[in-house]
Amino acid sequence: MHRWIPEVVRVIFEYVYDPIREEEDVEGRVTVAGLARTCRILEDPALDVLWAQLDSLDAFVLCSGGSRDRWDQSVWDSPLYDADWRILARYAKRVRTLTISPYSETWHISTMRLLNCFLLPGPLLLNLTKLHWLSNNEEYFPSLYCFCGPNLKTLRLSPVWWDVSKCVAIASLASSCPLFEEFLCPDADDFSMHAISEAVLGWNKLRLLQVGPVDEQALAHTASLQTLQELHFSASSDPRSSTLEFCTSKFTAPSTMTPSPNISSRTYKHAWCIPGNLHGSG
Repeated sequence: MHRWIPEVVRVIFEYVYDPIREEEDVEGRVTVAGLARTCRILEDPALDVLWAQLDSLDAFVLCSGGSRDRWDQSVWDSPLYDADWRILARYAKRVRTLTISPYSETWHISTMRLLNCFLLPGPLLLNLTKLHWLSNNEEYFPSLYCFCGPNLKTLRLSPVWWDVSKCVAIASLASSCPLFEEFLCPDADDFSMHAISEAVLGWNKLRLLQVGPVDEQALAHTASLQTLQELHFSASSDPRSSTLEFCTSKFTAPSTMTPSPNISSRTYKHAWCIPGNLHGSG
């Protein structure tokens, strides 16, 4: 193969195996994996397709010397040295979408802790653009930061409850992920309001924001963004918190799941608010 176009080869491989399909395509994955072994030129585009979307961390463990224990959990049973980290980085740079599902119990907590020790410069998943952190395992959440790199654009979270460590992790996202376009955390509550509000103030390219309560400063910042297309938030249920006031000259007071087309004299496709401590004024 003297002349070839990597992008064309990648499109062909994505046709053979598309990881975005709802149904797992085992045959397609095996075919692309076989092609990766037949020719050095085909290896990189094939691996890009195979690693583009992951639904767990099992692949990281198994590709770098790990194994499954008697409970079928993926673990490293020996230390990772420089050569092991470089093997891991070779695959990690190809990941574009990662889902930590509510049922991600196939890897031991020690696996997550070891990933926090990633020795090479930069984040573990340098080119990750979408992260769906849906696990309710409280031990995993402190490791969120090691997956949030500068190219991350979409983050979905669903914590069951909030504590100080989670709020600290969320508040720091603005500096580590400045290119956020979509942030979804619909189960956020009053406890997380200030942490999420601080993060929102650092994002200037948001297209979609779906959160719980946010303060007035964060809401005003979001409303000023030219990129914003969809906004979901809830007003605080705490009567001691600041009341959000929507003036008819600037805001149209929204109701539950009712579109509000005019927010801060700008038009969005959707803007919804779940009323709590909310007042409208004329």
